[in-house]
Parts: sequence; structure tokens; C-alpha cells
Amino acid sequence: MKSNEQRVTARAAREKRDALPFFTRAQRVPSLVARYSPLLTLLFAVAASAATPPDVTTEIESLLSGLRSSDCRFERNGRWYDGERAAAHLQRKLDYAGDRDIPRTEDFIDEAASRSSFTGRAYRVQCGEDAPVAAGVWFRERLAALRSGSGSEQRGESNE
Repeated sequence: MKSNEQRVTARAAREKRDALPFFTRAQRVPSLVARYSPLLTLLFAVAASAATPPDVTTEIESLLSGLRSSDCRFERNGRWYDGERAAAHLQRKLDYAGDRDIPRTEDFIDEAASRSSFTGRAYRVQCGEDAPVAAGVWFRERLAALRSGSGSEQRGESNE
């Protein structure tokens, strides 16, 4: 049980804190905008544009399907996941965007599939014994292969 002196001290500390202007108190709390800026950029920066074009939706679904069915590993915040779990995570990020418009597949890659919305750490992908590469690079390569009609790149195979 707290002593009377401890209660008085705690009350004085609260009163002192509450006497500060709101903007000063708010500076002590991590800014949500700074913490979630990549995802918020995706959600709000494109809100004024037209609905997500069907070809963009198809491309994003194809990229996630390719990751899901690949033998590649996906690093997120220092931990490695198989393609299935990685695709599920990116799908949740896409679902979180909800009705927000994604005008280009590249916007999805840059804002959702390249780095963590919480930590800002870059995602990486490793296929087989190849060196890990930045997820943004990996997805852009797969997107280029998808657009050119090459299916081998989509499955995580290399042409080398």
C-alpha cells in the first residue's frame, strides 16, 4: 500500500504533466504518422485517384501467388518466413489498405512489399542458395517478367 507521501508525490507529478500544453505532452509520445508512414503513404497519398485498375489488382495477385508457390524465403524484421507466410502477411497489408486506391503495381511494391510499416526495415528475399536481395528488387524483377510473359521468373527460378 502506498504511503501518504507517495500519493502526494504521484499526484504532484500528474498535475505537473497535465499542466503542460498538449503539443508538448504529445511530443513525448511516438508519432503515429512517423511510425506508420510507409503504409499511410500508400493509404492516403493515392486516395484522390481513380479506383485501383483491374490490371494492377491482377498483377499484385500474381506477384503474391508467385511468392506463395516459390521456394523462396522472405525476411521480415530479422526473421525468415516461407513464401506462404510471407504472401499471407503482404495480403494482410493489402487488405488493411481496404478501399484505398493503388494506381500502379509499383506503388504496392514500394509502399507495402519492400519494408516493414512498423520498423521501416527492408524486407529481403532469398531463393535457393542465391544471396538475399531486397524484396523491392525481387518483386520488380518478377513484375517485369510477368509483364513480358516469362513464367520462370514468377516461380522464383533464375535464367542464369
